[in-house]
Amino acid sequence: MRLPAKILLLGAVSLLVFLVLSSVSFGAAPSPVSDPVNVNVNVGDFIAIDNPSNLQLPDIIGDNMSVGGNVTWNVKTNNATGYNLQIASAQPGAAMTDGAGNSFADFSGPAAWSVAGNTSAFGWSTDNATFNGFSGISKLPVKTTSSATPDGGDSTTLYFKAGVGAGHIQPAGAYTANVTVTATVQP
Repeated sequence: MRLPAKILLLGAVSLLVFLVLSSVSFGAAPSPVSDPVNVNVNVGDFIAIDNPSNLQLPDIIGDNMSVGGNVTWNVKTNNATGYNLQIASAQPGAAMTDGAGNSFADFSGPAAWSVAGNTSAFGWSTDNATFNGFSGISKLPVKTTSSATPDGGDSTTLYFKAGVGAGHIQPAGAYTANVTVTATVQP
């Protein structure tokens, strides 16, 4: 049985078309195409300060006695020009009061800690050697930095003392000083 020439010719042409189309479709891989995109984010200046626990000073039980303790704050900022740390009493007048009209006078410093007879005092220090008093609710400088903090932040310890001078009778009571420490970025 012989196939007619037309059928053979049609088969040969179909095979040839298939092979040409296959080499175009399945031959060399097409060139890659790209579409670049930029992903952007802005990071603004930030500052954070931790909130340490309250400080309970030991009891004062008589005259000519001073007690002290400390609190550490940790500041974190990415501000390239650093930060300012300030301290203030949250109440005008004497920083440490008992709510019944009795108070410890604000320490008169900067000076080494010493409480004169017939008085009492409350103060703070950055080095536990030179103490300062408060100035009402005015913010007082504690520390100034000039660069961003490391990842773990920058810690500052403040020391507080309360004392009763020789011969002074401080009225009994629970005295409290509401102190605020504020961190702000440098301009």
